[in-house]
Amino acid sequence: MESSFDRFEHDVGLKCYFAGRPEKEVPKSKLYLKSIWRPPLPPAEIDTRLCAFFKALRQIIRCKRGGSNLSPFQQKLLNELCADDSIVIAHADKGLGPVGVPLKLYIEWG
Repeated sequence: MESSFDRFEHDVGLKCYFAGRPEKEVPKSKLYLKSIWRPPLPPAEIDTRLCAFFKALRQIIRCKRGGSNLSPFQQKLLNELCADDSIVIAHADKGLGPVGVPLKLYIEWG
């Protein structure tokens, strides 16, 4: 959320800085390098409103942890697999997901 706030604040700062200035024709180019230039702070009234807006959004939008979609049996089984040191959870090839492999077999494959 903070990166979105920074981007929004940057965009508002650019709009304030270039407001009322005539637009210059810039030739289109396939090459583009993102500028790190930051405009000066907007007028105090706009900056105050931005701060109040961000504060209100932070109060409304809070990170919430979702509930598990596993049944108690599945959760117990998963905990047992994670605690078992003789099983290695590896990534299957071709994006087929995680695989449980006995440790000895995993070492042989390596």
